[in-house]
Amino acid sequence: MAKKCVAILWDIRQRVFGVRLEKNASGALILTAYAQSIESRITFAERLREVYLELDHGRADYVVVGGAVGELICQELVMPEMKFSELHDALGYQLRSLLPIDLSQLNLAFRKMVLPDRAGFCRVRVQAAPGKPLQATFDALAAAGIKADLFLHPFMAVDPLFADKNVFLPEVEPDCYLTAAGEDGLRQIEVLELLDGRPEGIHLNDIVKRNRRKAPDINGYAAATLLASYPLCGDYLLNRSGLAILPEELRCRRFVKLVRLIFVLLLFNVALLGVRFYQTVEQTRSASEELDADIKQMEALLSKKRHELSLLEKRQHLFEKHYDKIVDEQILLNFMQTITEAFPDSLYVTSLGYDQNAISLAVTAGNGAPTVDTIWPILTPFGTLPDTGYRFSSIDASKGSYTMSCVINLENKGESNGQQ
Repeated sequence: MAKKCVAILWDIRQRVFGVRLEKNASGALILTAYAQSIESRITFAERLREVYLELDHGRADYVVVGGAVGELICQELVMPEMKFSELHDALGYQLRSLLPIDLSQLNLAFRKMVLPDRAGFCRVRVQAAPGKPLQATFDALAAAGIKADLFLHPFMAVDPLFADKNVFLPEVEPDCYLTAAGEDGLRQIEVLELLDGRPEGIHLNDIVKRNRRKAPDINGYAAATLLASYPLCGDYLLNRSGLAILPEELRCRRFVKLVRLIFVLLLFNVALLGVRFYQTVEQTRSASEELDADIKQMEALLSKKRHELSLLEKRQHLFEKHYDKIVDEQILLNFMQTITEAFPDSLYVTSLGYDQNAISLAVTAGNGAPTVDTIWPILTPFGTLPDTGYRFSSIDASKGSYTMSCVINLENKGESNGQQ
């Protein structure tokens, strides 16, 4: 994509020249528009504004202004490699030792360049102007409504163009010229004596490949074209901070609408993200509430089931207890029926008990009662006797009577009950 630059230059008589320069994809410079205002009956600010409006500056990528400024000096120095902020302070100190003028109010702009064969050092071209004449120029630019990216003396724009040539701008600096680099690699400002021959000035054809609008080859347009070439071909982006001496109110504010649009879109996206976040939070909260409700419902169901299980366990316990009682009573009834039918009248039961799956029995035998060996087979179907067997509490051998007590351990209630 082609880059465009508008440059406005004024000479020592404050005549204003302007060009619009374009750099195409192949790197060639094409002059696409030019304008001038040399009418002496209008003010300097009006001339600036006339040229500024005519050059369609709104479509340019860069706007450069510069020209003749009273007491402005241009100097090249060798400096150690350092940051731009440190270099600015170091240049102020260095200039105080080189120039016999008051530098307290100077405005410095500098361009840092490579110095061949000097590792750790750099070549610095400085422009310095006193505050008062420079402020008058800034006031004229402000009155003209000009917004620019760069304020630059044309000598500062030399290199890479005219790298090995003397540069003479008679309409801007009629008393001096910028020499080609010497053995130390630095250019110098050479003052012209009255009797010295004047160097040849620069020409448009030395800068542009095509002069589309057929601008006249005069020094004013050539100097303006030199200014416009620097942002397009030079090291402007690397030296932007060192060359920034324009007041804030005169600087271009590029892409303001785009920045505002981006800001609005950013706010919209933030708002959209906020809404989305809120919706997500609400959905999460709703899901959490539903989950809490499900958990509470499940807990209630579990509590109900626990209660039902507790009731079932109680019923089972009562049933088992009642069942055991029924079985115990049935066992006793069967046992009593058996011994009642089997025992003779002379043998009667004096005590009968049931406890913990065992029957305790006391039998008293009268005269003519059967012996224990006869009685015992009647009892054994119900269970087993302990090791101690049975015991007699009283025996009357003369009468053949006795009292016997024993405990029968029931082996199986169901079997005992079923047998009877």
